[in-house]
Amino acid sequence: MLSYSEEFSKTFDFFFQNFAERTSFYERGEPSMNDLLITSLKAIGKKFVDENCKISDYRMTEIHEENFIHGTCILDERIVLVIFFTDINIGLASLSMGGSMFNFVQLKASFIPDGMGVQFSNDKFVS
Repeated sequence: MLSYSEEFSKTFDFFFQNFAERTSFYERGEPSMNDLLITSLKAIGKKFVDENCKISDYRMTEIHEENFIHGTCILDERIVLVIFFTDINIGLASLSMGGSMFNFVQLKASFIPDGMGVQFSNDKFVS
């Protein structure tokens, strides 16, 4: 779904309906500090929140056998929900914009020769 769908809210709905409600799913994970994901989240904060946006309450869980990270963090005062596949470096972030408004950002990350960088393709974002 992450590779081809542009209906991002449906992708999150699928995750919550099929996985997030299962205790056994969460029990398989362990805390994660994925550098590529953290770099991507910092870039999202810089672009959508504030130039000096800070990440706090970083609570990501990784299920290694599924190559999957999910969880939440705060970008300044905005809640971010994340699902991210580490084998293909593709994911989705939902950034709260106040009230019931969310921006969805599709993540397609990669390592570059000089380290890590983030590029937003065509600045196409769905609210």
